[in-house]
Amino acid sequence: MAVQPIDLSTIYSQMDKIGQFNASQVQTASMSNRQHLEKTAQQQTQKAQTVTETSQSEDSAKIKADVSQGGGAGQGLLQGEGKSAKQEPEIKKPTVYEIKDPNLGQHIDITS
Repeated sequence: MAVQPIDLSTIYSQMDKIGQFNASQVQTASMSNRQHLEKTAQQQTQKAQTVTETSQSEDSAKIKADVSQGGGAGQGLLQGEGKSAKQEPEIKKPTVYEIKDPNLGQHIDITS
């Protein structure tokens, strides 16, 4: 049974329709991906531009109490209380011993 020219023309037209459909699907997917990336970039830009408020934590209460008692950041330095007054104790590191074998790599067993 031979292929008729009418059969070829219908095959070519169907292939053209399928090709256009696939191209539109790829284009739709890429547009969706691009919109998602732009939205994510915009959200990150807005997040970077926002200013976060400091919370009323214990640290700020300690600072306020210290200032109300007459202490200040520079006052301790003037009285001679610098870094030497608040040195942290040194933590001793455990000693690591390295054992070396003088015959290491000298004898190679090839009998196995």
